[in-house]
Amino acid sequence: MNFISTAKNEGATILYGGVCPSYGLGTAVISKDLERCEHLTKALQAGIVWVNCSQPCFNQAPWGGNKRGGIGSELGEWGLDNYLSVKQVTHYISNEPRGWYHPPQSSKEL
Repeated sequence: MNFISTAKNEGATILYGGVCPSYGLGTAVISKDLERCEHLTKALQAGIVWVNCSQPCFNQAPWGGNKRGGIGSELGEWGLDNYLSVKQVTHYISNEPRGWYHPPQSSKEL
C-alpha cells in the first residue's frame, strides 16, 4: 500500500502516517526543516523511516517491521540474530566418573 500526501503541520503528518494503523513497515519524511524531520522520525511508528529520500536499503542497517507489518527483523547483524539459535556443547574428556555419570569404557559401549 502506498500513501503519499502533503501536510500543513506535524500533527497532520503523524495522523496521515497512521492512516493504516495495523501496519508499520516504512515511511518517508520530506522536508527542508531537519529538526522537523527528526521530530517526525521519533513520532512515526515504522520499521524504517527515510528522511528526504525513499527506498534505499543498506545491508548493514537493521530493518524491523512494526505492528502487523512485520514480526521479524532483517539486515545488519541485529537482523541476522533472528536466524540463529543458541546451542551449548559440553565435552567431558576423562575416563574418571563424574558424579552419577560414568564415561563409556570402550567403543562397544557406544
